Amino acid sequence: MKKVLEFLGFDVEDIDALVKGAIRKEDFWVKDGSEFLAITEVTGTNAKNPKIKEFNDLFARMATIFKRRDLVPDVSKVTGLLILNYDIETHPAKRPLLYGGEADEIVQTAAENNIGLLSTVELYKLGVAVKDGIMTKEQARALVKGFGRIAFSSAEERQ
Repeated sequence: MKKVLEFLGFDVEDIDALVKGAIRKEDFWVKDGSEFLAITEVTGTNAKNPKIKEFNDLFARMATIFKRRDLVPDVSKVTGLLILNYDIETHPAKRPLLYGGEADEIVQTAAENNIGLLSTVELYKLGVAVKDGIMTKEQARALVKGFGRIAFSSAEERQ
């Protein structure tokens, strides 16, 4: 995940390696210049859909960050990004929609609270689209900086 995010032009910091103490829970801080900072958690599961706990944990970590002005002086730029590899025993093209079905309320809550939900499959598609010249790195970063369920759709998928 880190390499793809860096390929897209993000600065990615392994915050656990930098910060000691109670905040050592998220995997990365993903930055795009001075205007974007996402507290990023990367997780995987065999389950058909990720647990809601994964989302709740990230939400709680964001609340902790908001209280730590020494780490992030301008919390207005702090967002969340949950990168999920789920249903890992199923071929990526056949996996169900991320937080689909009964868990769809998580997508709405994420959008309302500046949290992006990104599957590893979608991150892969974005990396390949940039590599193949279908989209620019800037366009891919704009998608990753979105809120709610983040999805790439090629021209073929849109037709």
